[in-house]
Amino acid sequence: LPALIAGGLMMAINNVLTAQGLFGPQSVIEMYPVMTDYAALINMISAAAFAILPVLIGFSATKRFGGNVYLGAAMGAAMVSPSLVNAYSYAAMVEAGEAIPTCNLFGLQVQQVGYQAQVIPVLFVSWMLCFIEKRFHKMLKGVADFLLTPLFTMLITGFLAFILVGPLTRQLADWITFGLQWIYTTAGPLGGLIFGLLYSPIVVTGLHQSFPAVELPLIAQGGSFIFAIACMANVAQGAATLAVFLRAKDAKLKG
Repeated sequence: LPALIAGGLMMAINNVLTAQGLFGPQSVIEMYPVMTDYAALINMISAAAFAILPVLIGFSATKRFGGNVYLGAAMGAAMVSPSLVNAYSYAAMVEAGEAIPTCNLFGLQVQQVGYQAQVIPVLFVSWMLCFIEKRFHKMLKGVADFLLTPLFTMLITGFLAFILVGPLTRQLADWITFGLQWIYTTAGPLGGLIFGLLYSPIVVTGLHQSFPAVELPLIAQGGSFIFAIACMANVAQGAATLAVFLRAKDAKLKG
């Protein structure tokens, strides 16, 4: 959480420096060009925790599940490998009709797409890693355990992550996206209320990565209900946080 909090606040600082019309007709960096490189550096640092979020989650979750934290971090790093299509670019590539690279694993065509900013897949993979690692610790002893347990754990978990977890979570994301679109178009304001209620939990899981596939054509047609409702959900979070800050008696909760 500290890394994500720092990253989020630095994104806010970058927005203040680069937003048009906030302090006048020009942005701060346009009025004071000397600030341009500072804003760029702040933006780069702010994105770091989110770009490698699976690494941080892999480390923390594996520690919680009782496994080797470095194996968890390594598995998280594999899930955001530069050799995979960046998850942020996936929807745009699909919308543009670009071919997504695939690999043939056990007769299955598996898309080579990363897990940037996703939580649930990494948590599930971390749990699988710990489960497999503990079983090998019981079966192997001494030098064999030291050498082979990490090898077999990473191999098995890696294949399961990209063959099983990836396709299932992406299919789930598609169902959620088109389901919410159906609710909104069918139920109108009530559908918007339901979407707003569910938006924040969906973001926590990382499944919102599939929204741009629906959102881009909507924007091209004149506007996106997804973006509007997401903005309202984010403002509501801020208001709820402010209310807790003003009303809470416990110092830790208030903080």
